Amino acid sequence: MPRITTVAGRRYPGNPLRRNLNGRSVGARPGPPRGAGGSALAPRRRCQTERVPLPLILAGPLSALAIVACLALVLRWTFGTGQPARPWSAPEDFGLLSTVATVDDPETASGVRRVLGEAGIRSTVAVTRDARVSVLVFDSELDRARRLVN
Repeated sequence: MPRITTVAGRRYPGNPLRRNLNGRSVGARPGPPRGAGGSALAPRRRCQTERVPLPLILAGPLSALAIVACLALVLRWTFGTGQPARPWSAPEDFGLLSTVATVDDPETASGVRRVLGEAGIRSTVAVTRDARVSVLVFDSELDRARRLVN
């Protein structure tokens, strides 16, 4: 008499571990049918565990770096100005501002600005092309600023 197993309200003949809920057998390996010259079970497949050669491992990252380098060169060639970069320098024409004093170092320019600030005169500094520091004020306050600095 065959064994009957009930799983989730359904009745299945045979071993419950060999059938799923749809009644299909599980765990059986496909293989040649019996009598066709092979065994009932197909031979077990093995994983490929060979080592991957180093050039194949490095091919992806190296090609990505080569593409990025080529893009950088193309973009530099396309958007480059063709002139070497110059250190920034203020133009000699300062618009509404006039030069009150030109000194050699920023500390001295800071002292001049402090004196002007105590008198209520707004001022700023700019580095000229010859690497000197100019103290600038508005044209309307130029005479008063010159009297304070001198």
